[in-house]
Amino acid sequence: MMQLAQFGPEYGLNGLTVGQLLSPVVRFACNPLVSGADCGHDIHLRDPGRHGVRLHGHLDAADDGDFLFSDDLPERLGQVGATLYQRMKPMFDSYIAATGMPAPEPPRKEDWLPSEPARLNLEAANLTSVLCAAGYRLDFSILDIPVLDEWNYPRHHRGVTENRACTPSGCRG
Repeated sequence: MMQLAQFGPEYGLNGLTVGQLLSPVVRFACNPLVSGADCGHDIHLRDPGRHGVRLHGHLDAADDGDFLFSDDLPERLGQVGATLYQRMKPMFDSYIAATGMPAPEPPRKEDWLPSEPARLNLEAANLTSVLCAAGYRLDFSILDIPVLDEWNYPRHHRGVTENRACTPSGCRG
């Protein structure tokens, strides 16, 4: 990954531009997690769990020290890994072919699965600290103007929508 980013342009290999993406949704897909430490390596989302960190899905509810998490973390972890590999493999293959370098071993199969319960009582688990990694999801439902495309993303060119009759106080026509 690091070599492709650093030396790819020398071989005519560049990342996709926004115009080459199939839909705006792809712009917000997960990016590969890599580190430059120790000559570079991938960072695997399951590694903290392998080393004793309790991993849970997203927090659905909290009430007086009881946390309720979604139970779909194994599926989400698998989806992230598969999506990244599918998205990046064509670029990796092109770089290998262009440079003539030997192909590395395929990525290791991620077989570790979290086994934490969906309900967690902080006191019973003797937990005094919680690390919360909050993600986000785009939501344009607050827009009450006709500027969304077929994917429900705002249609625009460099931040300017095509509906110029709209102002902060509303739309005309």
